[in-house]
Amino acid sequence: MESRRTWADKRTTFNADIHESSQVEICSQPGSYIYMTAQPGVSRHELEQDIDIIIRHFSPVKSEAPAEFDINHNQVCGAWVEVLPLVTKTATDKPFLISAIKTMAAALQHDGLTTEESQSRMLVMYGGSLRQMSKALEEAHGVFQWEHCIAIMCLSVTNPLTSRQPLVQVVFAVHSQLGLGEFSLEGIDTEYIDQSLTSRFDLEFHFFQEKDGLRGEVLYSTDLYNPDTITNMLSIFQKILETTLANPQTGVGLLPLFSNEDFSKFDSFGLIDIERTDYQADCTVIDAFCEQVAVCSNAVAVKDSSSTMTYSQLDEKSDSIAHWLRRRCFAPETLIGVYAGRSCQTVAAYLGILKAGLAYLPLDSKQPLGRIESIVSSVDRFGTMLLGPDMEVPHLSSKDIEYLHIDDLLQPRVNENGNLANGFSESLPSATSLAYVMFTSGSTGRPKGVMVEHRSILRLATHSNVILHRRNAVTAHISNTAFDASTWEIYVTLLNGGTLICFDNMTVLDYEALSSMFVHERIESVFMTPALFKQYLSQCPDAIRVLDTLYVGGERLDPEDVYTARGIMSGKLVQIYGPTENTGFSTYYHVPPEETYTDRVPIGRALSNSGAYVMDPLQKLVPLGVVGELIVTGDGLARGYIDPQQNLNRFVSVTIRDGEKVQAYRTGDYVRHRPADGQLEYFGRIDGQIKIRGQRVELGEIEHVIRTHSSVDDAAAVLQYGSTEDAQIAAFITLRRLETGRQALASDAPVADDDNETRQVSVWEGLFDEDTYESIDKVQTETIGRDFIGWTSMYVSD
Repeated sequence: MESRRTWADKRTTFNADIHESSQVEICSQPGSYIYMTAQPGVSRHELEQDIDIIIRHFSPVKSEAPAEFDINHNQVCGAWVEVLPLVTKTATDKPFLISAIKTMAAALQHDGLTTEESQSRMLVMYGGSLRQMSKALEEAHGVFQWEHCIAIMCLSVTNPLTSRQPLVQVVFAVHSQLGLGEFSLEGIDTEYIDQSLTSRFDLEFHFFQEKDGLRGEVLYSTDLYNPDTITNMLSIFQKILETTLANPQTGVGLLPLFSNEDFSKFDSFGLIDIERTDYQADCTVIDAFCEQVAVCSNAVAVKDSSSTMTYSQLDEKSDSIAHWLRRRCFAPETLIGVYAGRSCQTVAAYLGILKAGLAYLPLDSKQPLGRIESIVSSVDRFGTMLLGPDMEVPHLSSKDIEYLHIDDLLQPRVNENGNLANGFSESLPSATSLAYVMFTSGSTGRPKGVMVEHRSILRLATHSNVILHRRNAVTAHISNTAFDASTWEIYVTLLNGGTLICFDNMTVLDYEALSSMFVHERIESVFMTPALFKQYLSQCPDAIRVLDTLYVGGERLDPEDVYTARGIMSGKLVQIYGPTENTGFSTYYHVPPEETYTDRVPIGRALSNSGAYVMDPLQKLVPLGVVGELIVTGDGLARGYIDPQQNLNRFVSVTIRDGEKVQAYRTGDYVRHRPADGQLEYFGRIDGQIKIRGQRVELGEIEHVIRTHSSVDDAAAVLQYGSTEDAQIAAFITLRRLETGRQALASDAPVADDDNETRQVSVWEGLFDEDTYESIDKVQTETIGRDFIGWTSMYVSD
C-alpha cells in the first residue's frame, strides 16, 4: 500500500558566498541563473550518482496568466510561474554548464505548451497509444529531450500517485532581483513569523540575489528528509559551487569534494583507520584448527544425517586424506576439486587438502556440467577431483582427471605405509599460502576464479568483531559449498570450538523438517540469504525463533522482514555484506531492536582488520552522504583472480591517509555513508551484475551462454520483481529466421537437433500468424491485456 504523506515542511537558510573577481564575473554574465540552477542538480548527481541530472526550473519568461484564462491582472494578487523540467545527460568527465545551457535553450522553445497540447502531440507522435509512447521512452537510450519530459507527464497523469507530484518533485529557483523575498511597508516595521509550512514539492531550492552574494533557502518535506540530510546536502552544494566557480571547465565526476574538515569528521566516526584485533595473522587454518583439537578433542566438531565426527576424529580423517595427497607428489598450491555436498566427509577433505599444502576448488553438483567444464578448463594445475558420498562421476571432457571418492581415501589400506607426520614438513603451508579458489560469475561468459589465502580465512573466523554468537555455538551449515558463505559457516565454527551441523538439500527445502532439526539440534547461529530468510519467516517461523544470532546477507534485506523477525526472535539479527574477493564478508550491521527504515537496512561498518571506503571514479574519498563506489582493503583481500588479466582495474592501489598506498578491491557497488552516524548504505550496482538469492550473477554471462545456441540471434537478460518482490531473471531472445513456417513444413531435408528446434518455432509462428489469428498489426494492443494467463508449460506445469 502506498505511504501517505502529511505534506509537512521545514525551511533552512544558508549563504552562498561569492567574493573572488572571477566568481563574480561568472555570476554576472547573461544566463548565470542557469549556472546557479545547475549546481544543486550536480549536488544531487553526486549524492545519488544518477547519470541523468534532472533540473526543474522556474522559468523567468512566464510571469502572468495565459490569455485564454481571461483574468483581469489588476484584480489578481500573485504570480504565474511556468515550470520547465530540464533533463541533462552529461559525461562525468565533461563540464556540466555547456550541457545545461543547451538544454535550457531547447526547453524555452516549448514555452507556454499546455498539458492538453502536449498530450495531443505525443499521442500523434507515438501512434495514438500511451503504451507505445512508454515503449518509445524505454527505447530512447538516454536521448532524453523535452518531448520525453512531456511524455512522462502524459503517462503519469494516467496513473497519478497521491503521495507525490507526477512530474516535478524537486525545484530549483534563482531570483535575480535585489531585495526579492523581503517584505516592507512604508512607515511600518515588519518581521517574519515562523509558522507551520506545507510542502508543495519534495525539495525546493531558492536563491535570492543580495549585494554581497546569494542568500539560499531550502524547503523540504519532513516525511522524506531529516535535518542532517539537508545540512549535508547544503555542505556538498557549497563545495561544488566554490569548485566550479573557480574552474567552470571541471567535469562533474572530477569535482574534489573531500576536505580536511571531512577527514576530521571521518576520523571522529572511526571511518579512516582499520580496527585491529589480535588474531593469528601469521598462522594457517591448520594451526588454528589443531589448537582447537588440543583443547576440545572429544567435542563434536561436525555432524550430518549419517555420521558424527569429534575434533580428534576429524583431525585423524583429514590426516589420512593429506597423507594420500602427499604421496601423489603434487606441487604446492595445486588445486584439488571437491565435488560434494554438505557432509562430514567434505569438511574432512577440505582440511586434508590444506594439511597437504594444496588448495581446494569447491564445485556445485547442481550446476550444469558445461559451467563446471568451463571452471575446470580455466585452471592450470588441476588433476584430481574428490567426490562426496553418493556423487556420480561428472565425466568432464576438457582434461584428463582422476576421480576418487572421499570415502575410499579414508580406508585403512590406502594409508598403510605409515604416519602422516613422517617427512611432511617440507610442504607445510604458510599464512600466505593459497587455501581455496572460488568461482564467481563473469560478464564475458567465463567464470572468474578468486584465490583466497589462509590469512584471509583467519581474519574472518578468529577474533573478529562480526562474530556476535558465543565461540562454541552450534551452527547450521546450509549454504552451498561453492558459495562463499560456506567459508563462514565452516571455519568460524571449527576454529572456535563449535559444532557444525550439515543439512542436506531436501531438509533445507522442507520447512517442517528444517524447523524440527533446528529445535532438535539446538541450532544457535545460522547464515541465510534474504530470499531464504523471507521464506522461513512465513513458512517455518519456529526455525527463526530458536536462534541466538541470525546473519543475513548476499542481497537486499527487506525492512519489512526485519520488523517481522523482531516479533518472532529474541536473539540478534546481523546484516552482512561482502564480495568473494574479500573472503565473503566485508561489513556488518547489528540491527538495533527499535530502529525503523524507509527502504533499506544499512550494511554497517567494516569488519575488524579490514577497511571499507566510499570513493569517486578517481578512487578519492567522498564526504558523508555522497554516493560512490565501495572500495575494500585489509587482510581479507584475495590474492587476485586466476587469470591475471581480470585483476586490471579491479584490484587496485588507493590512498587513505598521508599518501600511503594500500591494496584494495573495487566492489562495483554504489554505497554511501549515512550522514548521521557514518553507517554504510547499499544503493545497487555500477555495472550489469546482480545479486539473487545470495549469488552474484553477471547478466552478460547468461546472455553469452544463450547466444551460443545456433537458433538464437541475440539475447538480453534482466532482473524482474514480482508482486511479492521476489526476484527472478528473465531472458529475451531473437531467433535466427532460417525458414518460414510454410517452408519448414514443406521441407524434407534432414536437419540437426538445433535446426529442429528452430523449425518448430517457425512452424508454430506460421500457424499462429497465418492460420489462426489475424495480423497483429490490426489488433488494438490496449484491449488484449494479459490474455495468456492460465497457459501452462507441458514440461514443468508452470
